[in-house]
Amino acid sequence: MKKIIIIGNGLIDGYFGNTIDCQFDYVIRLNHFVIDKYEHFIGIRTDIVGMMPYILCDYKLYKNIEEFWIVRPEQHYSVKEQRIQQVLKHYHGKTFKFFDDTYMDIIEYSDNISTGLRSILMAIKEFPNAQIYITGFDSGKYGHYFNLQHCHQKHEWDWEKQTISKLMRQNMIYDIKKLGGIKKSDKK
Repeated sequence: MKKIIIIGNGLIDGYFGNTIDCQFDYVIRLNHFVIDKYEHFIGIRTDIVGMMPYILCDYKLYKNIEEFWIVRPEQHYSVKEQRIQQVLKHYHGKTFKFFDDTYMDIIEYSDNISTGLRSILMAIKEFPNAQIYITGFDSGKYGHYFNLQHCHQKHEWDWEKQTISKLMRQNMIYDIKKLGGIKKSDKK
């Protein structure tokens, strides 16, 4: 059975780098993730990036990534479309998958779903027989692990927390802590 990890940009509560790099078939990261200086927490591998379409403009960050999940394709038709079209030439040969309503039949609908939850829903559908683990999903409680002062957009964080908890109770996703790892407080 394949094992997938989705690394959210919220607070990471453990040293999971080695586990992430060695125990998973696919590593999914989100938007403007940062690896430098956080390798012990989140590893270095990246196979798929779940992202907003405008982030494609930062193509240098993603030059070694082969697959992209565009989680809010409706934003593709924004003012930024022309810039996005200009940078797509840098993504020749890459795989793109787009979030649509078929991913929403797993949960009750909400208008303002985060990139992280949309990526979880895509992973459940794209890897139906896999074990999907998550880390870094703190429901907007903190900023990003690489910038704790980051102010999140206004997502429905209480609803997302309940939805993620429900998906865990249904054994559709799992917390990486179930695999072990060194908690921050345990490392000397």
